[in-house]
Amino acid sequence: MTIKCKSLLFLLPLSMVFSQCHTTKNTADTTAPPAAQGPQLPPPPKPSVLYVPTEANVSGTNTLAELTEGRRLVEVKCTNCHKLYPASRYPADRWASIVRNMQRRAETTDEKISDADSELILKYLSAEKI
Repeated sequence: MTIKCKSLLFLLPLSMVFSQCHTTKNTADTTAPPAAQGPQLPPPPKPSVLYVPTEANVSGTNTLAELTEGRRLVEVKCTNCHKLYPASRYPADRWASIVRNMQRRAETTDEKISDADSELILKYLSAEKI
């Protein structure tokens, strides 16, 4: 056999392999467009790390309404810059310095924390009964 014949015999199986690898692209979209799937629902809420204040958290220095508002403020104000941390993470005196520091840092943002809001946030964070 000549060299041409040998190279053709070698190329023939290769061409068969490559021809088998070529697949046609499936252009049929199997997913329905979003409108056909119905309304998009928001993802389920993540469980909160924040406690829900009850009468057990009320003391001579706070009310249930103040604690509830403090919780709301933590959810609204604090999450603008960082994730939520459970109130039980630090003792009350440590929360006092953290809240003061965060209040100062928030002065440079659009979400300033007023003294009244800061006080409610601190009451909430300091009142969790473990």
